Order: sequence, then C-alpha cells, then structure tokens
Amino acid sequence: MRPALKLSLDGFELRDHSLLRGDPPYGEGSALVTLPTVVGKAQEVEGLWFSLSTQLPVASVEPGEEQVWEALRALYLIGQLEDLPAIRPYQRELPEVPERLRQQAIETERAIQERARATK
Repeated sequence: MRPALKLSLDGFELRDHSLLRGDPPYGEGSALVTLPTVVGKAQEVEGLWFSLSTQLPVASVEPGEEQVWEALRALYLIGQLEDLPAIRPYQRELPEVPERLRQQAIETERAIQERARATK
C-alpha cells in the first residue's frame, strides 16, 4: 500500500520507447508517436513526428492536487520514516504547492516522527 502512496506523491516517467515507431521518413533521430484522440466513443489515431533521444523519457506524469492530498492524508496515518523524502518537497513555500498541501505535508511528517519516537 505505501509504495502506491509514494508513487502518488512522486509521479513517474514513462520510458517505454516501444511506443515509438522507427524508420521515420524525416531521417535518423526522428520518431512517430501515435496519440489516441477520443471522439465520442470512437478513437482516432494521429501521428506526430519529432526528434527523441532514447536516453530521455517518453512522458512525465505529475500527480494532481487531489491525489497528493489523499496520499498525504493516508501517510499521516500509516507513513514511516522512509516515506519522508517523498513528503518533504510539498512542505516548501512554492507557488506550485497550494497552502493546504503544504500544511498537510508538515502535519504528516510530524505524525510520522511522533509515531517513530513512540516505537523506540
């Protein structure tokens, strides 16, 4: 359960380059990614050509505010000391971190620290 909560805070990178089709007509170093577009119940597939290094991720997925909120609340109850590195980035006063997430992250760390002290 906790690894899934940690993923909810960290986000992830998609590095599966099998989504790319080789032999592009635009020369070496280009790739075609098919992006599904949902139209009603039908799906259209469009091709997009661009250059992409196999060293780079295909996509990066960042967690949404509600997802982070719920993960922090759950970790408040069951989090452990090794979860703190995933929680701490949300404690900073940054424009992209809403105040309610910042406060929840602070309270979550406090609860984890108190639980750890109580078990010693």
